[in-house]
Amino acid sequence: MRDIFRSYVESSNIIPRTAELFAAARKAGVLIIFANAAFWPNHVGLIQNNALFRTVAERGGAFIRGSTGVSVIPELGAADSDIVVEHSRMSVFHGSDLQSILIGHGIDTVAFTGVATNVAVDHSVRDAAQLGYRTLLIEDCCCSSEPSYHEASLKSLRVIATNILTAHEFTRHLQRVPSADV
Repeated sequence: MRDIFRSYVESSNIIPRTAELFAAARKAGVLIIFANAAFWPNHVGLIQNNALFRTVAERGGAFIRGSTGVSVIPELGAADSDIVVEHSRMSVFHGSDLQSILIGHGIDTVAFTGVATNVAVDHSVRDAAQLGYRTLLIEDCCCSSEPSYHEASLKSLRVIATNILTAHEFTRHLQRVPSADV
């Protein structure tokens, strides 16, 4: 994943901003769940019904379970209290244990960051809203392969997501409300 989106991730500065956001969220008692797109080695080339999955097949090792390409990057400062889930579809809610984890923790509000705004983030936010979660999207902790894709998704998601916030706004929100309400 890092190689495919590297230039966009670096130019948007989302890694340090997201790391700061996660540190503030942990301090407020918020559970951090990393959702990594990952495929079994022998199945990478089998699902090619769209451009995204064809790209995954062409890049082969970039999205293989257990490889560094799908691990949480050290810059995000993963903590022992964080949870990592893997999914093999466009939304984190498909092919993962996310729904069970959220239910088990009594979570009714989810905040999204990540890459790519117009694919995994967009699909996951839509599914979260469809499933009845209060959804928050941290717009400056997301990016796409093209700025116009990012902006188009944000424009569409403003209608669907409960709230689209900046990292600064979300961090201020964390400081004002009890962690059970985030």
